[in-house]
Amino acid sequence: MNLQKFIDLPLLLVSNQFDFWRMQYKIMSLNSVAQQYHNNFMKPSKNRLKESFEILGYKEAAVEAEIIFLLIDNIWKSLVYEKLTKQQCLEVTDLLKKNMH
Repeated sequence: MNLQKFIDLPLLLVSNQFDFWRMQYKIMSLNSVAQQYHNNFMKPSKNRLKESFEILGYKEAAVEAEIIFLLIDNIWKSLVYEKLTKQQCLEVTDLLKKNMH
């Protein structure tokens, strides 16, 4: 898994289908079944992210993966909930990618 592409993906998806992801965000908070489906959908991504950190030789690969996963999850939610602008999200993701080197 390319970590930089993983970091870019949520913002790209939300930008291309903003209304869908806004609806998804709203449904998840109201419906535990929708939340569970979202979690099941995201679990493989978290596992692949951990594997990527392991390949890169990170000693705390699981923790590194969890940190990035939490940040990325909150970035897309902040964008659809309009807590952050698209520009702010881009700045955050760019900084994350820069710090991955």
